[in-house]
Amino acid sequence: MSAVPLIEAVQRAGGAIALQGDRLRLSAAKPLPQALLEEVRLHKTDLIDHLQRARQSRLEQPAAAQPAVAATSPNETVAAWAEGVARLRRMPPPRNYPERPWQQLIVDAERFLGGWAAQAAALGWPTWELFGCHCRAPWGRIQGMGLVLLLRGKELAALTATEAVIRTQTGARQTYYRQPRDPLDPAERCLAWELS
Repeated sequence: MSAVPLIEAVQRAGGAIALQGDRLRLSAAKPLPQALLEEVRLHKTDLIDHLQRARQSRLEQPAAAQPAVAATSPNETVAAWAEGVARLRRMPPPRNYPERPWQQLIVDAERFLGGWAAQAAALGWPTWELFGCHCRAPWGRIQGMGLVLLLRGKELAALTATEAVIRTQTGARQTYYRQPRDPLDPAERCLAWELS
């Protein structure tokens, strides 16, 4: 099993894999299955290599492209996202967003909050890269569309500091790589719950 599917398997089992210095750190709220622990031991070197490459890739970004140090804690960030998703739930679909996909967006946003928001906040994912969209063409403009808007009913299977793995209904995997900078001009950018 390669690194990404193994990281996904650990996350599905309620655990997390991270680097602590140059050592692999495995944590879980409850004991992980023995077979999974054996896989982690067997592929420890591959996991460390993958996580080190991801960390190095993030460090090599130009300073202007790196995310600013958050002034809020991960808990405060998740609370702000939860408020935004609550607003989304109360909103009617914008005229330029089809109703059925709008309802799916709400489901995807709530599922993200329940399963991945704390990890995304701890990893420093910016709000625009999760819930952002083009203010005039939120449904039709893929460029600048946040991860949650791209899910469209698919399952988020893994999340690291540099990428997200999306599992389709057929079981195929798509990787979303974090962007070094916002591709949209600030005048074009808004969050899904700011659409009117």
